[in-house]
Amino acid sequence: MPVHIEWIESPSEQDWLDLEKLYNDAPNQWFEGLSGHTALAYIAAKKQQDYKVVAGRFNDRLIVAATLKAQQGQSSYLLEELCVRSATRKRGVARQMLVRLCQWSSEQKCTLLVTDESAEFKTLLEYGFVHSQGIWKRQG
Repeated sequence: MPVHIEWIESPSEQDWLDLEKLYNDAPNQWFEGLSGHTALAYIAAKKQQDYKVVAGRFNDRLIVAATLKAQQGQSSYLLEELCVRSATRKRGVARQMLVRLCQWSSEQKCTLLVTDESAEFKTLLEYGFVHSQGIWKRQG
């Protein structure tokens, strides 16, 4: 399932419908303190906090999204809140998103970070991440 990433800047009407379906499957705690459990409220809040919102597209539909927070200027990005639509789970969509983000970080020559205190996400080793002091790190 080839997923192509794009930055959420000016979503189309169809993109908003896809994002609503996607974030309906997100954990409720992501929406605490927001004016509703909507994609619009979530994305607006993330952008206000200087996050980049990246989505993955397959067959013209958005099926996965994540947030990236710049660290140390623009040289590192903390990957957070990866969400896959429930209808497309168990099909490698999250892996495809991770592959594309690794490609992007290599092109941008930036570092990707993933917080994981207990080192549960061992699959990140496949993508060149190294775990140290509760953080997975991949040099771009």
